[in-house]
Amino acid sequence: MGKRVLLFAVLALVARCAGAAGWAREEIAFGAHDYLANTVSFFTPVSSSSLAGVELAVVKNPALGDAVWSVRLPWVSASPAGLWTLRPFYYHPNRLVDTSAAGLYVQRVWALATPDPDVKKRLAFGLAGAAQDTKFVYADGSSSRKTLPELAYEFQFQLDYFKQFYLALGAAAFQYLRGVKNTAQPEASLDQNQLSYLGAFAAETDFPMWSAGFDYTRTMPDDPDSNVFLGYHYVEYMRDTPGTHVASLGMRMKIVEKSNLELGYNLLAPGGAGRRNYYRAVFNLAF
Repeated sequence: MGKRVLLFAVLALVARCAGAAGWAREEIAFGAHDYLANTVSFFTPVSSSSLAGVELAVVKNPALGDAVWSVRLPWVSASPAGLWTLRPFYYHPNRLVDTSAAGLYVQRVWALATPDPDVKKRLAFGLAGAAQDTKFVYADGSSSRKTLPELAYEFQFQLDYFKQFYLALGAAAFQYLRGVKNTAQPEASLDQNQLSYLGAFAAETDFPMWSAGFDYTRTMPDDPDSNVFLGYHYVEYMRDTPGTHVASLGMRMKIVEKSNLELGYNLLAPGGAGRRNYYRAVFNLAF
């Protein structure tokens, strides 16, 4: 449902779609080295408390020789006790990027008891698994095609004050079931943000080891469709890639009834390397 996946945004989407026929979303991200990505999504209620959707994404990544296509099928179900999110996904190979990938992200959120009805606390646990069929290049220059399976574990603590202030503190760890430290995967196309949110607007195709960070949103008191947000994440990698600081900020504003526009800025600052700037525009429309 977009890369800034926080529980309060999902719950708002469920509530908004409950009285609508559907919800459409267009997300465009662009920035350093001519990076360009476009994601088109559609969601529809399947019950009073759940929705299902389809997302089609195309990413032009400067690290790869061609655009990468992927499809996701998110499903979300909310209840007073918490929330379930499931998101299967698939990456299609093409002539220049002959890598396919498939996986599933599952998140369970539990509501915690609080004495104040205006303050809500939640714990979230996410588990994701994926496999890429990609090219491996070894230190001696030889290469072969192999399947790279991996797992990701995600923990998050979420606070909601008066439905206006939202804070999520989280961390994630990645596990690779085939060694990647002394190899290169020049055609790896899977965006690791699909396994755990890393805070980046751009697709992350390198191999994280762990990440930690926070996301904060302030909703306008007189307009629940408008807010400002900021976030920070740190990502450490399995290989010699420098650890990266990821910062984001932006705002969402209502355009007309049942539609809003989100504009965001994303800074990636790898240790010892140049900074990269990315931008994102998201248009949402409920029917």
